[in-house]
Amino acid sequence: MIGGLTLATILQGCQPEFLREADFEGHAVPPASPVTTGGLQATYNGIMTFANVDRTTVSQLLPADLQLAPRKTSRLPNLHPIVLLFGDPTDGAFVTSPTAIQPTGVHYSEMILAVPFVQKVGQSGGWHTYIVRMYLDNPAAVAGGIPYGYQKVLASIEWKGRYARVWDTVAGDYLEGDFRWGARWYDGNEALNKIPNFQDMVNIMTTELLGRNGPISICSHFEWNFDEARVAKAYTSYTMKKPFRANMSAWPGLSPFTGVKNGSVVMRGLRWRLKPISPFVSCSF
Repeated sequence: MIGGLTLATILQGCQPEFLREADFEGHAVPPASPVTTGGLQATYNGIMTFANVDRTTVSQLLPADLQLAPRKTSRLPNLHPIVLLFGDPTDGAFVTSPTAIQPTGVHYSEMILAVPFVQKVGQSGGWHTYIVRMYLDNPAAVAGGIPYGYQKVLASIEWKGRYARVWDTVAGDYLEGDFRWGARWYDGNEALNKIPNFQDMVNIMTTELLGRNGPISICSHFEWNFDEARVAKAYTSYTMKKPFRANMSAWPGLSPFTGVKNGSVVMRGLRWRLKPISPFVSCSF
């Protein structure tokens, strides 16, 4: 069983549809230039899941000066996607030049909850992916996210095959996940063409990431490289045990959050770089 659904039901394609770039007004904001110096780098192995949630409920997670992008199509008009990523960044390093890195030895597990297709109130330009919460099991990695406004919190994280868990020894369980994936693996760049919606998923996570430090919006960019990666379709479900932050009291009762049809992948060997934040990257609203 996956979140109350049998795997057979999921494989029959009974999930809600994937809401893609073409469904929203606005546009993605690609990086202005490659990360060639002063940035961070890691290799990522993990699961990326898109689920649909009531649009009004999702909008309540946003600060007052931000809004969900208006809809361009009438597909699933009352729903909005959320993104959950669960995995392990390894081989952490500083990018010191276009051809050199300085390894740090940093390795950690993390869980990210994000809302894509976010814009500034009154503006309809670039999409941003707003970071609602990040849980990490490495104190240094938590501290490193403060200047980005990523809302990082230290927690215990476990991932054993098909089962995942995020918890705190005092607060208790935050999240449980259940994963399956197909037998067909694709080379990373091939997956962009062969796995339905995967290109959209990547575009959503490599548009400007939007963090907050109090009332201040801070934007940054992920650069994803699939040259050494392998990707497969996945089938996922998450059960939220405890609200992640304020304005989320109803969310545990909405779970399980099951990946939409063709909306989940497992990735191995993805190399990401994070655009430097000094000076801060201006948000392209």
